[in-house]
Amino acid sequence: MGVQLQPREQFAIVRQLPDHTDETTYYVQAVIRNSVTGVLIDTVRLTDEGSRRFSKIWEVPADVSREGFFIDILTSVYSDSGYTTKAAAYGDDLEQYLVFDRMPKGGGGGMDVDYKKIEKILKETIKPLTGLKNADLAPVLAQIKGVMSKVEGIKIPEMEKMDHTPVLKAIGEVEKSIVKSIDNKEVTEKTDMGEVMQKLEALMKKEPNLEQVFRAFEGIRKILTDYITDYNGREGAKEKLAQIKEALGPVFRGEDFKPTPVVKEDRAKKLFGSGE
Repeated sequence: MGVQLQPREQFAIVRQLPDHTDETTYYVQAVIRNSVTGVLIDTVRLTDEGSRRFSKIWEVPADVSREGFFIDILTSVYSDSGYTTKAAAYGDDLEQYLVFDRMPKGGGGGMDVDYKKIEKILKETIKPLTGLKNADLAPVLAQIKGVMSKVEGIKIPEMEKMDHTPVLKAIGEVEKSIVKSIDNKEVTEKTDMGEVMQKLEALMKKEPNLEQVFRAFEGIRKILTDYITDYNGREGAKEKLAQIKEALGPVFRGEDFKPTPVVKEDRAKKLFGSGE
């Protein structure tokens, strides 16, 4: 049942446009009809109050039959002041109301509710629906019951427990392979300078007066040691080491060392350092 209106009361017909961002100018008109008969009762043009709100005070018609009746108010939005073109952005809005005297005047001074009149009004309203036959829902319910039985009979299999052993084993094998590769990697051995030092010491015993030569060899040893430390294992370093050994052939072979003419001390210091 719609909202109940008192006959002859001043009722506000209101239409609020929902889009507050729409700044277009619109015009709203209300058409009031008898809900049962469809007879036009009134046409009312609402006033634009701003903020997308339109309203108009309208007097509810009298209830001549004193039995009440339903009315519907249809509001439409137009894009022109002549109310000929409806706006595409907004549809029609329909509201239904019951016009009935809520306070009938009786001798007892209290409210007298005539339920028979209300019943009559309701019967007239729903009269168009009396032609519908009662639907037989038994087949539909039977189908629903059958579907429910099938759904309940579905067994959802449990997920099998995952065996991660093969994966873990494969990871372990990879780890062992990496460790093994590291262990088997060839590491260049540290260059042994012991043989060179032994030969130099033997030379010093045989030639005690070759102090300057020994200091020169000390410089060579230091240079050679630093060079091998920085470039140990590189092909270029091996070649340099071979050249130095070739130059010092007599020492490595245990032969008597025959010094070349003595180099001036300042030049020897410049080349090899003082050795101190």
